[in-house]
Amino acid sequence: MEDPGAVSAVGSDELSLALGSALERLGPAVTTAEAAVALGRSASSASRVLAELARTGRISRIKSGLWWLRTEPPDPFSIATELTRPHPASVSMLPALNLHRII
Repeated sequence: MEDPGAVSAVGSDELSLALGSALERLGPAVTTAEAAVALGRSASSASRVLAELARTGRISRIKSGLWWLRTEPPDPFSIATELTRPHPASVSMLPALNLHRII
């Protein structure tokens, strides 16, 4: 059954900020499933809420089911491990040397 207040309620700035605060406790990136648990909603309802927050510029969609919870764009080095969840990842060799301004 569809949650009629899922997206329409997000239009309220107060509720939108409350939802954002609940999600930000999870870290800079969150999956739709993690957001659903944190918000106490179904996955489809959480997905609609996240999409509405992204539409208003409060968060960004990194890829399907993965959301960046900051207003500034994600740094590619910061999201490397997020993109490969649940598998580990690291930035290696040339990009890492460049990041640390060794080359």
